[in-house]
Amino acid sequence: MAERLFEFLRQFLDAYGYWTLVVVLLLENAGIPAPGETTLLFVSFLAWSERDLHLGYIILVGIAACTVGDNLGYAIGYRGGRPLLDRYQRFLHIPAHTIARGERLFERYGSVTIFFARFIFGNGSSPGLWRASCGCRGRSSFSSTSLAPPSGSRLSHW
Repeated sequence: MAERLFEFLRQFLDAYGYWTLVVVLLLENAGIPAPGETTLLFVSFLAWSERDLHLGYIILVGIAACTVGDNLGYAIGYRGGRPLLDRYQRFLHIPAHTIARGERLFERYGSVTIFFARFIFGNGSSPGLWRASCGCRGRSSFSSTSLAPPSGSRLSHW
């Protein structure tokens, strides 16, 4: 399975270059489960092994795509809010007690939750969407989203 994923990514990287990374990271950070960490690691490895891609550009593209994707996820959550979560709860396999626990977490710690959520492996696809759906609003919320991708799990792989 991993070989097929890498071959699939390789074909897109050969055809579209950095845009492959942009699309995958943007989708993942907007709330759509996509292999963002895997893609970032793979692209970084290719930058080291084949020298076709440059690590500095990968870092800049990664930060930009994660930030834009997370804010897109926030916009989706802001527009749809809790009714959106309730509507797709069964599809996303999110129990009601998990949503309630997330809301309590945001009430208690606010937007700092988003910043630290980035350090949890596999949690890259949800913070912006969760942030808006659970009622976290304001400038500090935007700041935590903008600061999170450069410092979070994605760039700690390097």
